[in-house]
Amino acid sequence: MHGEVPLKTLRPGAVFITHDGIYAVKSQYQYNRSHNAQSLCILLENGEIAYFDDGNNTLVREIKCSFDSMLLVDERESR
Repeated sequence: MHGEVPLKTLRPGAVFITHDGIYAVKSQYQYNRSHNAQSLCILLENGEIAYFDDGNNTLVREIKCSFDSMLLVDERESR
């Protein structure tokens, strides 16, 4: 995968994909107060917290998202 960078270099709010094909968004928070704690990340698939074996050194590729081009569906309205 080209353009990979360590997770720790992404800005909070960045959507990214891992080498394993996991899509997530990086939060501004960390798992704990330790200076080397992994950034809290949320899986796009199910909204659960993501943990990576390599922590903030996990190689990821940022996905550029434009809300203008995203399809947001409220399932309550589609019934």
